[in-house]
Amino acid sequence: MFINIINKNVCQVIKGMILKKEIKTKKIIINLLITILGVILLIGVFIGIYKNYKKQSKINQEIEDIESEISAIDQKNNELKEMIDYLNSDEFVLERARLNLNFKREGEEVVVIPDKNNKKNEEKTPYSIKPGTNQAKEDSNPIKWFKYFFKI
Repeated sequence: MFINIINKNVCQVIKGMILKKEIKTKKIIINLLITILGVILLIGVFIGIYKNYKKQSKINQEIEDIESEISAIDQKNNELKEMIDYLNSDEFVLERARLNLNFKREGEEVVVIPDKNNKKNEEKTPYSIKPGTNQAKEDSNPIKWFKYFFKI
């Protein structure tokens, strides 16, 4: 009987030890799973943050590109406004009339200085045709097309 009691006590102690080991392994497994889930969650958060950072950098680059394009367009716009102001001025109208229509004001005299090195500038009137040049003789339209297609 004494041996039976000892055996029962030993069995209970062994069962208790086994239960404690099982509980410890369960705790270890649960802690390991929680740690793995935490790491996966952190990786997911960092991936999201990285994607947002990349998007933000791309958007900032596009903003810089568009701002530089806007400044270039503004500069071009200012140049065009200046050109329009000049083209609408009396100075431009007088200059064009003098160059194209041989206009002169009262009291002015037109002087043409021929360029000795360049024979093309001998006569400055834009509407005159020199005799003996091909300017007086213009090809007809079908001949122009023929020359265009056949590279003559």
